[in-house]
Amino acid sequence: MLERLKENGGSLSDLMLSLAQEQAEQLKAEPMQRSREALLAQLIETSHQQQHDIEAADKETFEEFLQVYFTKARESRALSALPSEVRQ
Repeated sequence: MLERLKENGGSLSDLMLSLAQEQAEQLKAEPMQRSREALLAQLIETSHQQQHDIEAADKETFEEFLQVYFTKARESRALSALPSEVRQ
């Protein structure tokens, strides 16, 4: 990898992008095994069902969620500003 970096004279990020693109092309060129494709399809379905269940279980509006979230964030910042002896 170092030799390739020296040969091209580019940056490390350019080299990493180039390597990633090469690997992507290799993966696209190879057909996916049917068993792997079936597994990924099942994982997608499971993920979508889990997300649906999570969203269906929500009992508060987004505005209520934000209010609670930012209140906790402010409290946390206020506590972290205190000396450690006071926090205990």
